[in-house]
Amino acid sequence: PIDIRDALKASLLPLSTDIKPTPLAFGLDGPTFAVPYQPGSWITINEGRYEVKAFHFHHPSEHTVNGKHYPMEAHMVLRREGSDHNNAVMGVFIDVGNANAMLDQFWGQLPRDKTKKVESVQVNVGGLLPADKAYYMYEGSMTTPGCTQGVRWFVLKHPVQASQEQIDTFVGDFSEGQTNNRPIQPTYGRVVVEN
Repeated sequence: PIDIRDALKASLLPLSTDIKPTPLAFGLDGPTFAVPYQPGSWITINEGRYEVKAFHFHHPSEHTVNGKHYPMEAHMVLRREGSDHNNAVMGVFIDVGNANAMLDQFWGQLPRDKTKKVESVQVNVGGLLPADKAYYMYEGSMTTPGCTQGVRWFVLKHPVQASQEQIDTFVGDFSEGQTNNRPIQPTYGRVVVEN
């Protein structure tokens, strides 16, 4: 993750989605849990069509904007159509505010206890996206162990809200009070663009 500042304005195409509900399941993704996504949900962005493969959360946000962290950041792991590996991630900042209806669908089942029974429920990560889908874009790497290079990042400019109680549930139930974000990395000359 990087500190986003001084982004170059560019004529990037708008983001569109066709995201369907998926059965709730939990797996591990380095320092956080991941919810795997069934095939068939897509995000089209900047002339690329990406399938949603999984989503997960970090506390506090991994990216910063002009040095500012948000309480949480959601990541949607994406695979470009025709590719055989995950090669893009969409980041969504989560700020303190009203309770988040999408998180309410499963937030009480966070997998601190690996044997915890998961109730049968469908979740739709598309419900986590803000109404205004303007975004930053840059080339980087995965932020979970392995830190695979060659990953295109789309970080949405506008945060969504979650209640303080929802944020506290993640911090307490899953990460047991610890942070699970990777530290900010140097940009090494990479260019960040924004639409």
